Amino acid sequence: MIRAFFRHAFRRASRHPVYSAISIAGLSLGPAASLLILLFVVDELSFDRVHHDVESVYRVEMEVPRSAGPKRWAHSYVPVAELISEHLPMVESSVRIRPERSPLVGRPDTEIHFREDLVLGTEPEFFEVFDFPILAGSAESLSEPNTALISEHAARRYFGDEDPLGQSIEVFDGWSSQRTRYEVVGLIADMPQNVHVRSDFLLSLETSLAPDRERAWVMLAYSYVRLQPGADPAALATGLSETIDPLVQAQSPETRTLLQPLTRIHLHGAAERDIAPQGDIRYVWLFSAIALLILLIACFNYVNLATAQGVRRSREVGVRKAVGAGERQLVLQFVGESLLMAVAAVGFGVIVVQWSLPAFNALMGRSFALDLGDAATWFALVGMAVGVGVLAGAYPAWVLSRFKPARVLKGERTGLAPSRLRGALIVFQFAVSSVLIVATVVIQRQLAYVQHSRLGFDQEQVMVLRTRAALPESGAEAFGRALEAIPGVVEVGAGSSIPGEPTAISFFASEHIEDFEGEAPVFDHFWVTTDYAEALGLNVVEGRFFDPARPADPENALIINQAAARALGWTDPLGKMMGRPPDQRAVVGVVEDFHYQDMRSAIGPVVMEMKESERRYFLVRWTGTETSAMIGQMQAVWDRFIPEHPFDYSFMDDDLAAMYRAERRLGGLFTLFALLAIGIASLGLFGLTAYMVQQRTREIGIRKVLGASMQSLLVLLSREFAVLVLVAFVLALPLAWWIMSRWLQGFAYRTDLDWTVFAVAGLISAAVSGVAVLAHLVRAARADPAISLRTE
Repeated sequence: MIRAFFRHAFRRASRHPVYSAISIAGLSLGPAASLLILLFVVDELSFDRVHHDVESVYRVEMEVPRSAGPKRWAHSYVPVAELISEHLPMVESSVRIRPERSPLVGRPDTEIHFREDLVLGTEPEFFEVFDFPILAGSAESLSEPNTALISEHAARRYFGDEDPLGQSIEVFDGWSSQRTRYEVVGLIADMPQNVHVRSDFLLSLETSLAPDRERAWVMLAYSYVRLQPGADPAALATGLSETIDPLVQAQSPETRTLLQPLTRIHLHGAAERDIAPQGDIRYVWLFSAIALLILLIACFNYVNLATAQGVRRSREVGVRKAVGAGERQLVLQFVGESLLMAVAAVGFGVIVVQWSLPAFNALMGRSFALDLGDAATWFALVGMAVGVGVLAGAYPAWVLSRFKPARVLKGERTGLAPSRLRGALIVFQFAVSSVLIVATVVIQRQLAYVQHSRLGFDQEQVMVLRTRAALPESGAEAFGRALEAIPGVVEVGAGSSIPGEPTAISFFASEHIEDFEGEAPVFDHFWVTTDYAEALGLNVVEGRFFDPARPADPENALIINQAAARALGWTDPLGKMMGRPPDQRAVVGVVEDFHYQDMRSAIGPVVMEMKESERRYFLVRWTGTETSAMIGQMQAVWDRFIPEHPFDYSFMDDDLAAMYRAERRLGGLFTLFALLAIGIASLGLFGLTAYMVQQRTREIGIRKVLGASMQSLLVLLSREFAVLVLVAFVLALPLAWWIMSRWLQGFAYRTDLDWTVFAVAGLISAAVSGVAVLAHLVRAARADPAISLRTE
């Protein structure tokens, strides 16, 4: 009997190819979109769960006082981990990690050098807290200075087929002019993508700590602890507040330690200055909801089309019932048909996913893969096919199986196609589509706002050369003069940081700040040269910038920004003294606030100090002509001064655009899924319009005979769908406004959510739905009435 059901379903699909194609297309796009989202969601939820007993691992963070309220930082002071191991017996292991970002790594015996994203200074306990397999060598070797463990990927990159153990690598420190040699004492497996602590290089922490142990309380590290089996995390939290915090506050008043479970760092972390960019649980929930809604839109399409086709199938149902078929058999028949459609749709959806994965991975910056050899993947696919088939087919089966054979065989249509339900489903589909369209418009508008807002500096026609600490002070000065000699170069400045890059921080005790009482803010600290303001395009609003003609400036002068003046309550900041005697400095100038971080963060207090040796980033302002020639001449200067380092340059406007890569990916995703949602809904609208026109063929003919114009017929036929789309958009407005208002709150500086956003979204929704129905309506309105009157 089941085989007969499916044979009949195949026959019906072949007899009505347009209906079948629309149904399968709508259903296949839904699972395809859901599968893509599922790959993202599963990857996000799996972060850091590769470690054994992961629930017992925590990161020790700290809360520091700021003028605008306390801030949570992802790291803590270097001695904290040692204090925890010494004083808290519930802790089994603790480890410190100090990252070095974008260092140059090479082999001392060759010219092979690479700029790596991240290397980690750490301790042997790293492998007690985290589960990363050691393939050769020993973790204990990391306790010795100048030792390193590297990944398989790094070993192939630097040593090819040679045995890496016993070999040496050289790391060029970004904060000094030194190069440090490390012996490779171990080989580790490549770390998976879904961990937030990830690197190809683990260097002995002892190497960097040994020269500065007396400064340990001004050095920071990421500290992780693993609890003893069965230990209570609440006891650890109590131990931190009662035992560790007093020791920390003796060095840094009003600072306290906090715990963050390892499994919550990636999606729930609220700490600043994290070791790597993290995700957001809100996006996981949001995209999970979008996947479900798109799947529902696809199912509702099938319901609409199936119930609309009920008139065609009424005689079939009547005949089947007349010859003895029961409602149960009919329900199985119709559900079987929808299951067959769902299986075909999921199969096509898998093909769509495999075809679109390269583009999706490029959009997301990930390497997702649909593993068809995995049992869990097949379980998900089968579950999706069955769920979609039953969900889509249950209601049409119930409606069609309840037809009364006597009335149906007489040609009556009572109760065959519930138009109210179809209207409600269309409203739901276009309401979801409208929310996604509004989200897409708002995200693109915020990105445009970020791109075109005044940043407080001029990022156009500025090249950034990242020499970091490769140049000694004398060489840096000569390097700058050589750059200035290039034709087309307008200004060259340098500093310890630039907008978009991490800054140092400075603490001033309240008693060391003139005319200030209360809790002193933490300052972001820049060391700059005298040409820094000109090269970056900073605007000095009070006083002056550092002057090369004033030899006392490096020792006696400071520059602050407007936010610092406000935080300190200074209306006349010039001449105010800051710093511990006898090293006090006078404020000689105030620069306009500039966005040295992205627009998610409010501009904080900044202090600038003149220090010619801190030329880690060179800013080269140029005329903007002959770009290729300019880059070539700069590289020639680079190769003359630091030939052992690869030429590292970028354009500042490109760097700033990259700061919003996550938002651009989010905007791309919303655009993709908005197109899919409205595309699926429009497919259903296309099919329903064809059905409606066919049912009203005779009415259209009569109206044309009686003198109805084409325009009046178009208004008549489109009015029902136009009202449904309008109702959907009106219902979507409050939800869209609430969701995007919450999203915009993540930006300290944001665009307005005004009526034009919703107007644009409404026009898009109306235009797409209009295109979906227009072809059928125009063809029906232009049909010959004589032919129309003979159709029924």
